[in-house]
Amino acid sequence: MVIISSPGGMGCSYLLESLERRIATNAFDDSDRLKHCPTPYDSRIPATCTRAVFVWNDPLKAILSLHRRGWLSVQCQKLEGYLFASRSCEVLWEMTSVFSRDVYGIENQAANWIKAPRWPTLFFDMRRIRESRDALANFLCCDASDLELLPRTTYDLTTVPADVQQVYQRLDEKVQSWGEECNWRTLRTMEHGHCTILDPALYGRNAERQSGEQVSRPSPRHVSER
Repeated sequence: MVIISSPGGMGCSYLLESLERRIATNAFDDSDRLKHCPTPYDSRIPATCTRAVFVWNDPLKAILSLHRRGWLSVQCQKLEGYLFASRSCEVLWEMTSVFSRDVYGIENQAANWIKAPRWPTLFFDMRRIRESRDALANFLCCDASDLELLPRTTYDLTTVPADVQQVYQRLDEKVQSWGEECNWRTLRTMEHGHCTILDPALYGRNAERQSGEQVSRPSPRHVSER
């Protein structure tokens, strides 16, 4: 079984709905409460799980998407964020400004899933789905050639304070850096197994494929921790 998880509002449902016909996954409608688990060590995850995919996208637009659909508070609760902050976007922006970091729970969930993964884990940025779907297929050992980039709702970011936008821009860059390292670890773990990730796009823009299915390790970007 493969667990496919995300903070929400990032395209995880589309990926799950597309893949559940081909491999055993958690429920795309989150009826099993696994799609937005705050940690891969959640006791609800079946023992049959052997690998995971962590889905990523623009975090600020993800929050706006959740708010648009009326899920701001329920999603914050699933992520174990500051529930008071999710009363409204105005309150969330204010608390984000005060603490100068994500208080919604997105960063903590991302760190739990990709900095110390429980199983081989693939970090998958939905904004790069077309160039990365072959590597996803290799990782999951199934066909993923029909996956396409999802159109996103256009949001007026001028309604979001500039300092809050900067918080989530930094978070996006930080999590992408974590994701590159996560995919590198997964590559090294699985390269001698049945499935191998061979797409350099997934573990660093500067990585190059070498002979004998070996890949040079990218230099990780320096990202300051909060």
